[in-house]
Amino acid sequence: MKNIIMAALALSLFACGPAKVGSNPSPIQNEQHLLLLDRAYKPYLKVVSEKTRRLESGQLEVIMEIQNKRNKDLWADIQVVFKDSDGVEVDKTNWEPKMFHRREVTTFKKISLPVTAADYRVVIRKAKSES
Repeated sequence: MKNIIMAALALSLFACGPAKVGSNPSPIQNEQHLLLLDRAYKPYLKVVSEKTRRLESGQLEVIMEIQNKRNKDLWADIQVVFKDSDGVEVDKTNWEPKMFHRREVTTFKKISLPVTAADYRVVIRKAKSES
């Protein structure tokens, strides 16, 4: 009995070690273009469509349609982080308030300043209260 307990304890200690570097080559943060910082919004805000296009000036334009599935309007703050081809941040917009009307699809559009932008992430958080 004592050996079983010791074996279980040893197994649990060795099984819970840190992850090896490079063990998750494509984490979810690199795959998703929408990051919801407030868990309360996750069941309600869904991406309907997303498009990117390169403008004649070389800038990257992001167009994302987001649906509010809730039967109530949602105020949120929204920001876009633009990254280069290596995943390094090259531009970030200011937080701006955005209303997602109940049961409607809202189109959000932003253009990068640098022409080196190759990818993006739209970040949404619960709106900061005005005081």
